[in-house]
Amino acid sequence: MEHPNAPVRPGDIVAGKYRIERTIGVGGMGFVVAARHLALDESVALKFVLSRHSENREIVERLMREARATFRLRNMHTVRVHDVGELPTGDLYIVMELLEGRDLRAELA
Repeated sequence: MEHPNAPVRPGDIVAGKYRIERTIGVGGMGFVVAARHLALDESVALKFVLSRHSENREIVERLMREARATFRLRNMHTVRVHDVGELPTGDLYIVMELLEGRDLRAELA
């Protein structure tokens, strides 16, 4: 399920500390990958905005609002945001806790 326009591929290192492992999901505006924090040996998820949307100020601000709002939440029912960043290409990403589970759509089917 790798996205052809993804700025990262399995094996790539992001920000000198996250090794991309696999693509988790792809949507209309972005995609999410599983990665490993190299120093902490922790699994994380990185959410990216697709490159074609990175220059859309509204989409970029929406991603940053999402990151800030989610970071402030302290609830067992929400994912934890650890960090935000930008690739040298200008692609933005959010680093989040990686939650393993089943896809609700698949479960309902």
